[in-house]
Amino acid sequence: MKKYLFFLLLSLLFLSCKKNNTVFSETFPLHGQSWDYDSLVQFQVRVGDTSGLYQIWLKFDHTEKYPYANLWIKFIVIGPDSTASVDTVNIPFQDPEHRWLGIGIGKNWSLKQMFADSVRFKKTGTYTFLIQHIMRPEKLSDIKKIGIIIKKH
Repeated sequence: MKKYLFFLLLSLLFLSCKKNNTVFSETFPLHGQSWDYDSLVQFQVRVGDTSGLYQIWLKFDHTEKYPYANLWIKFIVIGPDSTASVDTVNIPFQDPEHRWLGIGIGKNWSLKQMFADSVRFKKTGTYTFLIQHIMRPEKLSDIKKIGIIIKKH
């Protein structure tokens, strides 16, 4: 019995030592659960390693009252040398049967979506990530937080 318990505890120890490859994770709370069209959410990320590959994830916390099945955003990256790249991205919030994607607890939902895989930063320094909604309404309701997560492969 002691031998079994020892191997069980040892297995749990190894499973809990999962490598954490997150190099940046930050969320920005939106005042009043509302996102104005002209309000850009900004993240400053210091990159020191240009040899590795990275994944960029976007995270959106919203209520069950969010009125759309998706979210169109403009994603802007400004490098340390002031070069910029702009992408337009459609983030699905619901599946075809109108069920929320992500994780929900009560009336609150959290969706994590991979934006880019195998990204290589060309230069060390501070990168600025800007996110703007480009939906039709000027004010987008029931979005609580916006986040970005960068993980190293």
